[in-house]
Amino acid sequence: MTVGKKTIGVIGAGAWGTALARLLAAKGHDVSLWFYDKPVLAKARRSGVNPFLPGHSLKGLPLTGDLRTAVKDKAIVVLANPAQANRAILQTIKPWLAPRAKLLIVSKGIELKTFALMSDIVKEVAPSYFSAACYLSGPSFASELADRKITIVSLACRNLKIARELQRLLATDYFRPYITRDIIGVQIGGAVKNVIAVASGIVSGLEEGENAKAALITRGLAEICRLGMRLGAKRETFMGSAGLGDLLLTASSEHSRNYSFGLAIGRGQKPSTLIKRSREVVEGYWTTKAVWQKGKSLGVDMAITGELYQILFANKNPRRAIEHLMARDLKTE
Repeated sequence: MTVGKKTIGVIGAGAWGTALARLLAAKGHDVSLWFYDKPVLAKARRSGVNPFLPGHSLKGLPLTGDLRTAVKDKAIVVLANPAQANRAILQTIKPWLAPRAKLLIVSKGIELKTFALMSDIVKEVAPSYFSAACYLSGPSFASELADRKITIVSLACRNLKIARELQRLLATDYFRPYITRDIIGVQIGGAVKNVIAVASGIVSGLEEGENAKAALITRGLAEICRLGMRLGAKRETFMGSAGLGDLLLTASSEHSRNYSFGLAIGRGQKPSTLIKRSREVVEGYWTTKAVWQKGKSLGVDMAITGELYQILFANKNPRRAIEHLMARDLKTE
């Protein structure tokens, strides 16, 4: 079953938001793309290319810096901005949302001040849209999606009818969403894998070898499962694309901002200096603080996250952090 032409506003013109906007426009939908950064918008209009997604034309895709224009009367609104900005964005656009609009949240992260998931923010700020909100996550580099390379993701929604509608809206011969009702698991997998990816990059930067990286990813997945299940997620979600799939991709490739960030730390650079220099948001940096504090408050064992927190925010030596992990009491798996 096909989906008729829809009006769609994509909020957030980073690489991922731009790649999704291009995909939806190519399927014949009426799509607009909102830019937060006005100089980047001006450059994109002049060149016809978003500098965050070089090599891919924006021809025929309406670009705007006006939030009201981007969301007013749209059937679907895609939130692709950094996770820490989602509350403010949603509060701003709420008066302009169509009463039956559907939200598709593709941001990955946990709000630092409140430890809220993106679904918690929707429920708080725009409760009438909560049941129709969907969450997209999975192993997906924006550049590869833009190149039309095969990609699978998880699409979570409490309402399966709406999930199926958005599944058809997004699906192509190279992009395949699998649906689930586990909105908690999909969000936790998408957020916490960025934390583990930073740690994995540090291990690689220290030249500890492939065995160590595999160990880090394996035990990192265990931490993701523990936290997610404590919050009500299903264990099987973490064995799918939003869990294991996304973790493997993000924690093992230099195309990942989070892994590359960790790699630079392992090679001796300071986290604070790297963050100041970064043109793009490194979600794993901010999410580490939120995940560590959330885990502590729930009594969840998050050893890797805890050591990474010390590296990023307390200037702990990365080599010393690994020694502490290896010196922990022996346990069963």
